[in-house]
Amino acid sequence: MPLVESCLPEETLMAWERKRSSETDAKGSRSLEHLMTFLRLEVQGDEMVQLAKSGCGTNIRKKDPPTERIQPNDLMTASALVSSENSAGKKSNNCIFCDKFHPSEKCYTARKMAMIAKRQLLLRKGACFICFKTGHLSKNCEVRNNINCSKCNYSHFEIMCPKLDKNCDQRCSVKTENSLSNSNRNESIYFQTLCVFIRVKGREKRIRVLIDSACENSYISESVMNSLKVTPLREETIIHSLFGGNETKPKHHRVFSIEVSDLERSYVCSFEVLSEKKICGFISKIEDKRIVNELKNKGIILSDLSCKETEIGLLIGADNIGKLLTGNLIELDSGLTAIETKLGWTVIGKLNSNVKNTMLMTSSLHVRNVSVKELWELDVLGITDPFLNENAKDNFDLTDFKNKMKILPDGRFEVTLPWKCNTANLPSNKELTWKRHLRMTNNLKN
Repeated sequence: MPLVESCLPEETLMAWERKRSSETDAKGSRSLEHLMTFLRLEVQGDEMVQLAKSGCGTNIRKKDPPTERIQPNDLMTASALVSSENSAGKKSNNCIFCDKFHPSEKCYTARKMAMIAKRQLLLRKGACFICFKTGHLSKNCEVRNNINCSKCNYSHFEIMCPKLDKNCDQRCSVKTENSLSNSNRNESIYFQTLCVFIRVKGREKRIRVLIDSACENSYISESVMNSLKVTPLREETIIHSLFGGNETKPKHHRVFSIEVSDLERSYVCSFEVLSEKKICGFISKIEDKRIVNELKNKGIILSDLSCKETEIGLLIGADNIGKLLTGNLIELDSGLTAIETKLGWTVIGKLNSNVKNTMLMTSSLHVRNVSVKELWELDVLGITDPFLNENAKDNFDLTDFKNKMKILPDGRFEVTLPWKCNTANLPSNKELTWKRHLRMTNNLKN
């Protein structure tokens, strides 16, 4: 008994002694069974008090130790700002980045800053890179094991994640490109693309091909070779020379030997290609009906039009273009040039301006019964406060939790698991499994 009592808090021991002294048989009540009964009643009583006060809307929150309180539980509002300014002797909760009243890890200004700028600001203020508190370094941070980034699972807040900085750069570059495309001319430039069959060790696949005479070697997508499950012949290390005279670092490529044939299988050739993770970006197909009709009138059929694939799987470079060209080319009225190869016809060139569709670019602002004052509000512009959205989500989760909570007859609480709503049924994959079974059976027979 003395060993068990020494582990209890002082307040609990004083309550236990008062209860034991009030009983008639004080000596008989000093047992482990009576102590466990007393502790169980104390815990149940404390839970009932908490439940009664929370049901009346009273916000009860115990004071957490400073080392365990990492993120504030409440969102800063206008009323909280006034109360924090008027309260005397209360520790300031200003943001380390913008000195405003909100948590540093939720600062909207810091999300737009570069990672180098954020690190320099924290160094200048002597703050920790993990918890944003001053007075210690990151290697001595006591709460580093309690903080976990949702993007990379390292010990830092999401706002300090290097992946967030890369995504920000990509978003900025995409926005700039879109704004420039609105001011540029609507030019349509087509490349030499066609659709072929490739065959490697008895396995065949239909892919989309790009012919580029400015490329020295021929390349094939790694996803295509992985789907065919082919082993490479060897590996080569190549330094690529880019536009402008820039050179890349030495890069390893796997070498494969493939057979290429047209869709009618009237011509077959074989050559070696190098593997590449991604050949190029999106290359559009000819969808203008006037150009397609002009090609049909001249007896030209493009295999790329019947190809369902959109991604380029094979790039034929200058090392293999020479043996594919037939020397037959036709200039079209639209300004394009049709070039015949042994794998099919291709089209290259820029579309004439008189063939392009007339396009009128306008910018309109649709206003639905709003006053002049509401036109410059942030909500109208699509800029919303992230704290309000998070507060609404927390209120929805709390309301859903209260609606699903039940009190059992023995006084315990029961709540259902937060399953997702409107979830689609998982596919059975019966056809895929049956195809794999047939393929495995055929391999065993052979």
